Amino acid sequence: MLNEQVNIYPEEYSAMEDYLDGKLSSDDLLAFEKRLNEDSLWQEKLQQVEILRVGIERAAMKSRMEAYHKDMPAPKTSQRFLNSTWVWTAAASLFIVITAGMAFWSGWFDSSSDRLFTAYYSKDPGLTSMMSDSEDYEFDRGMVDYKSGEYAKSLEFWKPLLDQSPQNDTLLYFVAMDYLQIGEMEEAKLLLEQVIKGDGSQFTQDANWYSGLILIKEVKYEAAIPYLKASDRAEAKELIFQLQEMDE
Repeated sequence: MLNEQVNIYPEEYSAMEDYLDGKLSSDDLLAFEKRLNEDSLWQEKLQQVEILRVGIERAAMKSRMEAYHKDMPAPKTSQRFLNSTWVWTAAASLFIVITAGMAFWSGWFDSSSDRLFTAYYSKDPGLTSMMSDSEDYEFDRGMVDYKSGEYAKSLEFWKPLLDQSPQNDTLLYFVAMDYLQIGEMEEAKLLLEQVIKGDGSQFTQDANWYSGLILIKEVKYEAAIPYLKASDRAEAKELIFQLQEMDE
């Protein structure tokens, strides 16, 4: 997984709060923990939510303590130095918590590039899997896993096939789709570029589209535009217009 800013969407945050508060149904709990065991990004997001909750609880506790002590008499002069030290220590701790919380929340709400990527990205639906006894069985088995969201498993089938046939445009394209789904953008981009430079692949236009979206996520708007144009998708014109507006 790429070591980049983690974005947590509201529905994900709500599900994680329900998990931490023990509010999930038995079926939802099983599904949540299954994803937690299989998805390292999901684990990282849960850790971020736990950190944020601690920060919120500490800030709330400080607020309650301030309200409690508001009407208490001022301390004696001999106590001021000790109390001042405690106050500065608490203030420093709160500053760290608030700063971490602000950094987290700024990552929760997507940047413009992330919003555009999310708005226009949709997973390639894949190909029909016949699951026959032919020599294509390994590819078909990987396609079943890909469609089921088991991207690491489909890579286990497809990577050896790609090693055997490194110029196969179908394998290049769908291995790139796997990498894209698990956030390995650079790996996906390299494979898509091979599809684009190949000889008349049926996946060329789609490879251009996804390459353009990856560049948008990387905030490389000008570089993305030629790929979007080459994709010949209806929505490409609208997306290009938005990119040009952002660059002005």
